Amino acid sequence: MAKEKFDRTPISEREQLEQIVAQIADKNIQLKDIERQINTNRSKLQQIIKELREREQEQAQSGSNATGNNSTTNQNSNPMLNPNEIIMPNLTGLTETFCNQLLLSLGLKLDAIYQNVNNAKVANGQSIKQSVPEGDIVNSGETIAVIFAKKIV
Repeated sequence: MAKEKFDRTPISEREQLEQIVAQIADKNIQLKDIERQINTNRSKLQQIIKELREREQEQAQSGSNATGNNSTTNQNSNPMLNPNEIIMPNLTGLTETFCNQLLLSLGLKLDAIYQNVNNAKVANGQSIKQSVPEGDIVNSGETIAVIFAKKIV
């Protein structure tokens, strides 16, 4: 019975590059999906805010017509955003390029800071901290500092 010989030669540089290109293409597809989800969620959020503002205006008009001026208590507890206010997204785990694109799409600016890290769970170039916590309200045009991992080699 003849034994099968297995080819143990390493793959060529070209094959390695083709694999890397395929991986990058897969990541780009994933990023496009994430970007679509962000745009969809942003559109939904903007529509909800618009509807809530309209509802608030209607209530203010009907409330002031019926009781005089009853809008003071509503303004203090008003969760509505002004047109130039933005709810800060979570940027943790994103690359500088993606953070920059996301912030620019929201009308914000990025201040990228790189910090040396020695943590196997954090990828090189991955965002690890942001100056404004997720969910906080920021004004359009503000600069957000984001710390990105710089692997110690």
